Amino acid sequence: MPRLVWPAMPSRDDANVFALLHQFEQSQWWEPERLQARQLQQIQQLVSHAAETVPFYLGQLKDVAGLTDGQLTMELFRQIPILTRTDVQDHGDALVTSLMPPGHGELSVVKTSGASGQPLTVQSTGLTRLFFRTLGLRYHIWHKRDFSGTNMTIRSARGRPSGQTQGSWVACYPSGPSWFVDVAQPAPDLFEWLMKVDPHYVQTMPGVVELLVQHGLDTGRRPKRLREFRTMGELLESGVRQLCRDTWDISVTDNYSAWEAGIIALQCPECDDLHVQSETVLVEVLDENGTPCGQGESGRVVVTVLHNFANPIIRYEIGDVAEVGGPCSCGRGLPVLKRVVGRVQQRFILPDGRKVIPNINSVRLLEIAPLRKFQAIQTTPGDLEIRLMARRELTPDEEQRLFDHFTDECSWPFNYTLKYVDEIPRKDSGKYEVYRSEVAE
Repeated sequence: MPRLVWPAMPSRDDANVFALLHQFEQSQWWEPERLQARQLQQIQQLVSHAAETVPFYLGQLKDVAGLTDGQLTMELFRQIPILTRTDVQDHGDALVTSLMPPGHGELSVVKTSGASGQPLTVQSTGLTRLFFRTLGLRYHIWHKRDFSGTNMTIRSARGRPSGQTQGSWVACYPSGPSWFVDVAQPAPDLFEWLMKVDPHYVQTMPGVVELLVQHGLDTGRRPKRLREFRTMGELLESGVRQLCRDTWDISVTDNYSAWEAGIIALQCPECDDLHVQSETVLVEVLDENGTPCGQGESGRVVVTVLHNFANPIIRYEIGDVAEVGGPCSCGRGLPVLKRVVGRVQQRFILPDGRKVIPNINSVRLLEIAPLRKFQAIQTTPGDLEIRLMARRELTPDEEQRLFDHFTDECSWPFNYTLKYVDEIPRKDSGKYEVYRSEVAE
Protein backbone atom coordinates (compact mmCIF):
# COMPACT_ATOMS: atom_id res chain seq x y z
CA MET A 1 0.00 0.00 0.00
CA PRO A 2 1.49 3.39 -1.00
CA ARG A 3 3.06 5.36 1.87
CA LEU A 4 2.49 2.54 4.34
CA VAL A 5 5.75 1.41 5.97
CA TRP A 6 4.65 0.01 9.31
CA PRO A 7 2.69 -1.98 10.43
CA ALA A 8 2.72 -4.23 7.37
CA MET A 9 -0.50 -4.48 5.35
CA PRO A 10 -0.54 -7.77 3.42
CA SER A 11 -2.22 -8.14 0.06
CA ARG A 12 -5.57 -9.90 -0.03
CA ASP A 13 -3.96 -13.19 -1.12
CA ASP A 14 -1.29 -12.95 1.58
CA ALA A 15 -3.91 -12.08 4.18
CA ASN A 16 -5.75 -15.28 3.25
CA VAL A 17 -2.54 -17.26 3.73
CA PHE A 18 -2.03 -15.75 7.18
CA ALA A 19 -5.66 -16.45 8.10
CA LEU A 20 -5.30 -20.10 7.12
CA LEU A 21 -1.92 -20.39 8.83
CA HIS A 22 -3.45 -19.06 12.04
CA GLN A 23 -6.04 -21.85 11.90
CA PHE A 24 -3.37 -24.44 11.05
CA GLU A 25 -1.40 -23.39 14.12
CA GLN A 26 -4.37 -24.55 16.19
CA SER A 27 -5.50 -27.61 14.22
CA GLN A 28 -2.07 -29.27 14.17
CA TRP A 29 -2.49 -29.95 17.91
CA TRP A 30 -6.00 -31.41 17.69
CA GLU A 31 -6.66 -35.03 18.54
CA PRO A 32 -6.73 -37.32 15.45
CA GLU A 33 -10.45 -37.99 15.93
CA ARG A 34 -11.28 -34.29 15.80
CA LEU A 35 -9.16 -33.81 12.68
CA GLN A 36 -10.85 -36.73 10.92
CA ALA A 37 -14.32 -35.46 11.82
CA ARG A 38 -13.56 -32.10 10.18
CA GLN A 39 -12.10 -33.86 7.14
CA LEU A 40 -15.27 -35.89 6.69
CA GLN A 41 -17.36 -32.72 6.93
CA GLN A 42 -15.35 -31.22 4.07
CA ILE A 43 -15.42 -34.46 2.07
CA GLN A 44 -19.22 -34.50 2.36
CA GLN A 45 -19.26 -31.17 0.51
CA LEU A 46 -16.80 -32.45 -2.10
CA VAL A 47 -18.72 -35.69 -2.68
CA SER A 48 -22.06 -33.89 -3.02
CA HIS A 49 -20.54 -31.50 -5.57
CA ALA A 50 -18.93 -34.35 -7.54
CA ALA A 51 -22.14 -36.38 -7.62
CA GLU A 52 -24.02 -33.43 -9.13
CA THR A 53 -21.49 -31.90 -11.54
CA VAL A 54 -18.74 -34.42 -12.43
CA PRO A 55 -19.73 -36.89 -15.19
CA PHE A 56 -17.40 -39.64 -13.97
CA TYR A 57 -19.13 -39.68 -10.58
CA LEU A 58 -22.76 -39.43 -11.73
CA GLY A 59 -24.54 -42.39 -10.14
CA GLN A 60 -21.35 -43.61 -8.45
CA LEU A 61 -21.69 -41.61 -5.23
CA LYS A 62 -25.43 -41.87 -4.64
CA ASP A 63 -25.04 -43.77 -1.36
CA VAL A 64 -22.99 -41.01 0.28
CA ALA A 65 -23.90 -37.85 -1.65
CA GLY A 66 -27.33 -37.57 -0.04
CA LEU A 67 -26.12 -37.76 3.54
CA THR A 68 -26.64 -34.74 5.75
CA ASP A 69 -23.83 -32.98 7.58
CA GLY A 70 -22.23 -35.24 10.18
CA GLN A 71 -23.57 -38.53 8.78
CA LEU A 72 -20.54 -39.47 6.66
CA THR A 73 -18.32 -41.96 8.48
CA MET A 74 -15.02 -43.53 7.43
CA GLU A 75 -16.83 -46.84 6.93
CA LEU A 76 -19.25 -45.22 4.44
CA PHE A 77 -16.46 -43.21 2.85
CA ARG A 78 -14.44 -46.36 2.18
CA GLN A 79 -17.33 -47.74 0.13
CA ILE A 80 -16.41 -45.25 -2.59
CA PRO A 81 -14.38 -47.13 -5.25
CA ILE A 82 -10.65 -46.46 -5.49
CA LEU A 83 -9.68 -44.03 -8.26
CA THR A 84 -6.65 -45.32 -10.18
CA ARG A 85 -4.11 -43.50 -12.27
CA THR A 86 -5.48 -45.30 -15.33
CA ASP A 87 -8.96 -43.98 -14.48
CA VAL A 88 -7.62 -40.43 -14.47
CA GLN A 89 -5.89 -40.98 -17.80
CA ASP A 90 -8.84 -42.67 -19.51
CA HIS A 91 -11.57 -40.39 -18.14
CA GLY A 92 -9.71 -37.09 -17.81
CA ASP A 93 -12.42 -34.75 -19.12
CA ALA A 94 -15.18 -36.71 -17.37
CA LEU A 95 -13.47 -36.02 -14.02
CA VAL A 96 -13.76 -32.24 -14.47
CA THR A 97 -16.75 -30.40 -13.01
CA SER A 98 -19.31 -28.78 -15.25
CA LEU A 99 -20.05 -26.08 -12.66
CA MET A 100 -17.46 -24.52 -10.37
CA PRO A 101 -18.56 -23.14 -7.00
CA PRO A 102 -18.16 -19.35 -6.92
CA GLY A 103 -15.07 -17.86 -5.33
CA HIS A 104 -12.69 -20.79 -5.87
CA GLY A 105 -10.42 -18.75 -8.12
CA GLU A 106 -8.90 -19.11 -11.52
CA LEU A 107 -8.48 -22.56 -13.07
CA SER A 108 -5.08 -23.81 -14.16
CA VAL A 109 -3.79 -27.03 -15.68
CA VAL A 110 -1.24 -29.19 -13.85
CA LYS A 111 0.75 -31.78 -15.80
CA THR A 112 2.49 -34.47 -13.81
CA SER A 113 5.98 -35.71 -14.62
CA GLY A 114 4.82 -39.28 -15.16
CA ALA A 115 7.38 -40.90 -12.86
CA SER A 116 5.25 -44.06 -12.94
CA GLY A 117 5.22 -44.08 -16.74
CA GLN A 118 1.69 -42.62 -16.71
CA PRO A 119 1.76 -38.81 -17.03
CA LEU A 120 -1.45 -37.05 -16.03
CA THR A 121 -3.19 -33.76 -16.65
CA VAL A 122 -5.44 -32.39 -13.90
CA GLN A 123 -6.97 -29.01 -13.10
CA SER A 124 -6.42 -26.95 -9.98
CA THR A 125 -7.96 -23.74 -8.67
CA GLY A 126 -6.90 -20.57 -6.96
CA LEU A 127 -8.15 -22.14 -3.72
CA THR A 128 -5.92 -25.21 -4.00
CA ARG A 129 -2.95 -22.98 -4.78
CA LEU A 130 -3.76 -20.90 -1.69
CA PHE A 131 -3.58 -24.00 0.49
CA PHE A 132 -0.32 -25.01 -1.21
CA ARG A 133 1.25 -21.63 -0.38
CA THR A 134 0.06 -21.87 3.22
CA LEU A 135 1.53 -25.34 3.72
CA GLY A 136 4.79 -24.16 2.16
CA LEU A 137 4.96 -21.34 4.70
CA ARG A 138 4.14 -23.77 7.53
CA TYR A 139 7.03 -25.96 6.31
CA HIS A 140 9.49 -23.04 6.55
CA ILE A 141 8.20 -21.96 9.97
CA TRP A 142 8.32 -25.50 11.36
CA HIS A 143 11.99 -25.78 10.46
CA LYS A 144 12.90 -22.21 11.49
CA ARG A 145 14.49 -21.23 8.19
CA ASP A 146 16.12 -17.84 7.88
CA PHE A 147 14.12 -16.04 5.18
CA SER A 148 17.01 -13.66 4.53
CA GLY A 149 19.15 -16.59 3.35
CA THR A 150 19.83 -17.62 -0.23
CA ASN A 151 17.84 -20.50 -1.68
CA MET A 152 18.69 -22.64 -4.72
CA THR A 153 16.21 -24.97 -6.39
CA ILE A 154 17.54 -27.71 -8.67
CA ARG A 155 14.81 -29.33 -10.73
CA SER A 156 13.46 -29.84 -14.24
CA ALA A 157 13.73 -26.62 -16.25
CA ARG A 158 10.43 -26.82 -18.15
CA GLY A 159 11.81 -24.17 -20.48
CA ARG A 160 13.29 -21.90 -17.79
CA PRO A 161 16.95 -20.87 -17.99
CA SER A 162 19.22 -21.42 -15.01
CA GLY A 163 20.11 -18.36 -12.97
CA GLN A 164 18.87 -15.97 -10.31
CA THR A 165 15.11 -15.42 -10.28
CA GLN A 166 12.96 -12.52 -9.26
CA GLY A 167 10.73 -12.66 -6.23
CA SER A 168 10.81 -14.36 -2.88
CA TRP A 169 11.29 -18.06 -2.17
CA VAL A 170 8.94 -17.71 0.84
CA ALA A 171 5.20 -17.07 0.57
CA CYS A 172 4.10 -13.66 1.94
CA TYR A 173 7.59 -12.53 3.02
CA PRO A 174 10.55 -10.83 1.39
CA SER A 175 13.52 -13.17 1.23
CA GLY A 176 17.13 -13.45 0.25
CA PRO A 177 18.13 -14.30 -3.34
CA SER A 178 16.43 -17.18 -5.10
CA TRP A 179 18.25 -19.27 -7.70
CA PHE A 180 16.94 -21.85 -10.14
CA VAL A 181 19.17 -24.48 -11.79
CA ASP A 182 18.14 -26.93 -14.50
CA VAL A 183 18.71 -30.45 -13.20
CA ALA A 184 19.38 -31.82 -16.71
CA GLN A 185 23.12 -31.23 -16.39
CA PRO A 186 26.01 -33.54 -15.46
CA ALA A 187 26.84 -33.76 -11.76
CA PRO A 188 30.09 -31.72 -12.09
CA ASP A 189 28.14 -28.83 -13.66
CA LEU A 190 25.48 -28.94 -10.94
CA PHE A 191 28.21 -28.92 -8.32
CA GLU A 192 29.82 -25.83 -9.91
CA TRP A 193 26.46 -24.06 -9.68
CA LEU A 194 26.33 -25.03 -6.00
CA MET A 195 29.79 -23.58 -5.40
CA LYS A 196 29.02 -20.41 -7.38
CA VAL A 197 25.75 -19.62 -5.57
CA ASP A 198 26.90 -20.97 -2.16
CA PRO A 199 23.30 -21.01 -0.90
CA HIS A 200 22.03 -21.47 2.63
CA TYR A 201 19.29 -23.84 1.44
CA VAL A 202 18.98 -26.23 -1.51
CA GLN A 203 15.72 -27.75 -2.70
CA THR A 204 16.10 -30.76 -5.00
CA MET A 205 15.64 -34.52 -5.31
CA PRO A 206 17.46 -37.00 -3.04
CA GLY A 207 19.38 -38.52 -5.94
CA VAL A 208 20.80 -35.10 -6.80
CA VAL A 209 21.75 -34.49 -3.15
CA GLU A 210 23.71 -37.72 -3.13
CA LEU A 211 25.53 -36.83 -6.36
CA LEU A 212 26.43 -33.35 -5.11
CA VAL A 213 27.88 -34.63 -1.83
CA GLN A 214 29.74 -37.46 -3.56
CA HIS A 215 31.27 -35.04 -6.06
CA GLY A 216 32.28 -32.75 -3.22
CA LEU A 217 34.02 -35.65 -1.48
CA ASP A 218 35.80 -36.60 -4.71
CA THR A 219 37.10 -33.07 -5.26
CA GLY A 220 37.66 -32.08 -1.64
CA ARG A 221 35.36 -29.06 -1.98
CA ARG A 222 32.11 -28.02 -0.36
CA PRO A 223 29.93 -24.90 -0.13
CA LYS A 224 30.59 -22.76 2.95
CA ARG A 225 27.11 -21.51 3.85
CA LEU A 226 24.91 -24.53 3.19
CA ARG A 227 22.66 -25.40 6.16
CA GLU A 228 19.98 -27.72 4.80
CA PHE A 229 18.88 -29.83 1.84
CA ARG A 230 15.11 -29.86 1.25
CA THR A 231 14.20 -32.99 -0.68
CA MET A 232 11.14 -33.81 -2.79
CA GLY A 233 10.01 -35.89 -5.73
CA GLU A 234 11.81 -39.15 -4.94
CA LEU A 235 12.16 -41.72 -2.20
CA LEU A 236 14.50 -40.33 0.46
CA GLU A 237 16.70 -43.20 1.62
CA SER A 238 18.00 -43.12 5.16
CA GLY A 239 21.51 -43.43 3.73
CA VAL A 240 21.25 -40.00 2.09
CA ARG A 241 20.51 -38.39 5.45
CA GLN A 242 23.42 -40.23 7.02
CA LEU A 243 25.78 -39.30 4.18
CA CYS A 244 24.96 -35.58 4.49
CA ARG A 245 25.19 -35.66 8.26
CA ASP A 246 28.45 -37.61 8.46
CA THR A 247 30.33 -35.77 5.71
CA TRP A 248 29.08 -32.17 5.58
CA ASP A 249 27.14 -31.99 8.86
CA ILE A 250 24.08 -30.92 6.85
CA SER A 251 20.48 -31.77 7.70
CA VAL A 252 18.05 -33.20 5.14
CA THR A 253 14.34 -32.35 5.42
CA ASP A 254 11.76 -34.17 3.32
CA ASN A 255 8.55 -33.06 1.62
CA TYR A 256 6.16 -35.74 0.33
CA SER A 257 4.06 -34.24 -2.43
CA ALA A 258 2.59 -34.91 -5.87
CA TRP A 259 1.57 -32.58 -8.66
CA GLU A 260 -1.99 -33.90 -8.74
CA ALA A 261 -2.47 -33.90 -4.96
CA GLY A 262 -0.27 -31.06 -3.71
CA ILE A 263 1.62 -31.37 -0.43
CA ILE A 264 0.73 -34.67 1.23
CA ALA A 265 3.08 -34.80 4.23
CA LEU A 266 5.91 -32.71 5.69
CA GLN A 267 8.77 -33.78 7.90
CA CYS A 268 8.23 -33.14 11.59
CA PRO A 269 10.39 -30.32 12.97
CA GLU A 270 11.53 -32.61 15.80
CA CYS A 271 12.20 -35.96 14.08
CA ASP A 272 12.44 -37.64 10.66
CA ASP A 273 8.80 -38.80 10.54
CA LEU A 274 6.34 -37.25 8.09
CA HIS A 275 3.15 -35.51 9.26
CA VAL A 276 0.17 -35.84 6.90
CA GLN A 277 -1.24 -32.39 6.16
CA SER A 278 -4.75 -33.21 7.30
CA GLU A 279 -6.07 -29.70 6.68
CA THR A 280 -5.85 -30.31 2.92
CA VAL A 281 -5.71 -34.08 2.32
CA LEU A 282 -7.07 -37.28 3.83
CA VAL A 283 -4.56 -40.12 3.48
CA GLU A 284 -5.36 -43.81 3.74
CA VAL A 285 -2.69 -46.52 3.80
CA LEU A 286 -4.31 -49.78 2.68
CA ASP A 287 -3.14 -53.37 2.38
CA GLU A 288 -3.76 -55.59 -0.66
CA ASN A 289 -7.29 -56.30 0.58
CA GLY A 290 -8.16 -52.63 1.04
CA THR A 291 -7.96 -52.82 4.83
CA PRO A 292 -6.33 -49.86 6.65
CA CYS A 293 -2.79 -50.63 7.78
CA GLY A 294 -1.82 -50.32 11.42
CA GLN A 295 1.29 -48.83 13.01
CA GLY A 296 4.42 -50.39 11.53
CA GLU A 297 2.60 -51.83 8.52
CA SER A 298 3.15 -50.74 4.92
CA GLY A 299 0.53 -50.38 2.22
CA ARG A 300 -0.75 -48.44 -0.78
CA VAL A 301 -1.21 -44.70 -0.35
CA VAL A 302 -4.72 -43.48 -1.22
CA VAL A 303 -5.30 -39.71 -1.18
CA THR A 304 -8.40 -37.51 -1.14
CA VAL A 305 -7.79 -33.82 -1.88
CA LEU A 306 -10.26 -31.88 0.25
CA HIS A 307 -10.59 -28.63 -1.71
CA ASN A 308 -10.19 -29.33 -5.45
CA PHE A 309 -13.73 -28.84 -6.71
CA ALA A 310 -12.58 -28.39 -10.32
CA ASN A 311 -11.11 -31.87 -10.72
CA PRO A 312 -12.17 -33.88 -7.65
CA ILE A 313 -9.50 -36.34 -6.48
CA ILE A 314 -11.43 -38.80 -4.29
CA ARG A 315 -9.77 -41.96 -2.93
CA TYR A 316 -6.99 -41.74 -5.50
CA GLU A 317 -4.35 -44.49 -5.42
CA ILE A 318 -1.29 -42.39 -6.03
CA GLY A 319 1.09 -45.27 -6.75
CA ASP A 320 3.23 -45.08 -3.61
CA VAL A 321 3.76 -47.46 -0.71
CA ALA A 322 4.21 -46.00 2.80
CA GLU A 323 4.67 -47.24 6.36
CA VAL A 324 2.23 -46.06 9.02
CA GLY A 325 3.81 -44.42 12.06
CA GLY A 326 2.59 -44.07 15.61
CA PRO A 327 1.78 -40.94 17.65
CA CYS A 328 4.59 -38.41 17.33
CA SER A 329 6.63 -37.31 20.32
CA CYS A 330 6.16 -33.68 19.21
CA GLY A 331 2.52 -33.87 20.38
CA ARG A 332 0.91 -32.97 17.05
CA GLY A 333 -2.26 -34.87 16.20
CA LEU A 334 -1.48 -34.89 12.48
CA PRO A 335 -1.19 -38.54 11.30
CA VAL A 336 2.32 -39.93 10.86
CA LEU A 337 3.94 -41.74 7.96
CA LYS A 338 7.12 -43.36 9.25
CA ARG A 339 8.50 -43.34 5.74
CA VAL A 340 7.51 -43.54 2.11
CA VAL A 341 8.83 -46.96 1.11
CA GLY A 342 8.72 -46.50 -2.65
CA ARG A 343 6.52 -46.64 -5.71
CA VAL A 344 4.38 -49.62 -6.61
CA GLN A 345 6.31 -50.24 -9.84
CA GLN A 346 9.52 -50.46 -7.78
CA ARG A 347 8.28 -53.63 -6.10
CA PHE A 348 10.26 -56.75 -6.89
CA ILE A 349 8.04 -59.77 -7.42
CA LEU A 350 9.92 -62.74 -5.97
CA PRO A 351 9.73 -66.29 -7.35
CA ASP A 352 7.64 -67.33 -4.33
CA GLY A 353 5.05 -64.63 -5.10
CA ARG A 354 6.05 -62.14 -2.40
CA LYS A 355 6.39 -58.45 -3.29
CA VAL A 356 9.14 -56.37 -1.73
CA ILE A 357 10.44 -52.84 -2.16
CA PRO A 358 14.18 -52.76 -1.42
CA ASN A 359 15.51 -50.26 1.09
CA ILE A 360 19.19 -50.35 0.20
CA ASN A 361 21.29 -48.07 2.40
CA SER A 362 23.62 -46.10 0.12
CA VAL A 363 26.04 -45.41 2.99
CA ARG A 364 26.30 -49.14 3.61
CA LEU A 365 27.11 -49.63 -0.08
CA LEU A 366 29.90 -47.05 0.19
CA GLU A 367 31.39 -49.11 2.99
CA ILE A 368 31.39 -52.13 0.68
CA ALA A 369 32.68 -50.59 -2.54
CA PRO A 370 33.70 -47.21 -4.06
CA LEU A 371 30.35 -46.40 -5.70
CA ARG A 372 28.86 -43.13 -6.92
CA LYS A 373 25.39 -44.35 -7.91
CA PHE A 374 23.52 -47.58 -8.58
CA GLN A 375 20.36 -48.80 -10.28
CA ALA A 376 18.77 -52.21 -9.74
CA ILE A 377 16.51 -53.73 -12.41
CA GLN A 378 14.65 -57.01 -11.94
CA THR A 379 14.59 -58.65 -15.37
CA THR A 380 12.99 -61.97 -14.35
CA PRO A 381 11.66 -63.18 -10.98
CA GLY A 382 15.07 -64.62 -10.14
CA ASP A 383 17.43 -62.24 -11.96
CA LEU A 384 18.65 -58.79 -10.92
CA GLU A 385 20.82 -56.50 -13.00
CA ILE A 386 22.79 -53.96 -10.98
CA ARG A 387 24.13 -50.96 -12.88
CA LEU A 388 27.01 -49.18 -11.18
CA MET A 389 28.65 -45.80 -11.48
CA ALA A 390 31.90 -46.69 -9.69
CA ARG A 391 35.32 -45.16 -9.23
CA ARG A 392 36.86 -48.46 -10.31
CA GLU A 393 35.82 -52.03 -10.97
CA LEU A 394 34.96 -54.01 -7.87
CA THR A 395 37.12 -56.84 -6.60
CA PRO A 396 35.53 -60.34 -6.43
CA ASP A 397 35.20 -59.94 -2.64
CA GLU A 398 33.47 -56.54 -3.02
CA GLU A 399 31.13 -57.97 -5.62
CA GLN A 400 30.12 -60.81 -3.33
CA ARG A 401 29.53 -58.46 -0.39
CA LEU A 402 27.41 -56.26 -2.66
CA PHE A 403 25.35 -59.27 -3.75
CA ASP A 404 24.98 -60.43 -0.14
CA HIS A 405 23.70 -56.97 0.86
CA PHE A 406 21.05 -57.05 -1.88
CA THR A 407 20.09 -60.60 -0.90
CA ASP A 408 19.60 -59.55 2.72
CA GLU A 409 17.57 -56.45 1.88
CA CYS A 410 15.43 -58.12 -0.82
CA SER A 411 14.97 -61.40 1.06
CA TRP A 412 15.96 -63.41 -2.02
CA PRO A 413 19.24 -64.83 -3.48
CA PHE A 414 18.94 -63.43 -7.01
CA ASN A 415 21.16 -64.35 -9.92
CA TYR A 416 23.12 -61.12 -10.17
CA THR A 417 24.59 -59.35 -13.19
CA LEU A 418 26.86 -56.31 -12.80
CA LYS A 419 27.03 -53.67 -15.48
CA TYR A 420 29.42 -50.70 -15.22
CA VAL A 421 28.10 -47.44 -16.69
CA ASP A 422 29.42 -43.88 -16.96
CA GLU A 423 26.02 -42.34 -16.27
CA ILE A 424 22.64 -43.50 -15.01
CA PRO A 425 20.09 -41.51 -17.03
CA ARG A 426 17.44 -39.46 -15.31
CA LYS A 427 13.85 -39.08 -16.40
CA ASP A 428 12.72 -35.86 -18.08
CA SER A 429 11.60 -34.64 -14.64
CA GLY A 430 15.16 -35.07 -13.34
CA LYS A 431 14.23 -38.01 -11.13
CA TYR A 432 16.36 -41.13 -10.82
CA GLU A 433 14.78 -44.55 -11.14
CA VAL A 434 16.76 -46.49 -8.53
CA TYR A 435 14.65 -49.66 -8.68
CA ARG A 436 12.54 -51.09 -11.46
CA SER A 437 10.85 -54.42 -12.00
CA GLU A 438 10.20 -55.67 -15.50
CA VAL A 439 8.25 -58.64 -14.15
CA ALA A 440 4.50 -58.46 -14.79
CA GLU A 441 2.20 -58.74 -11.78
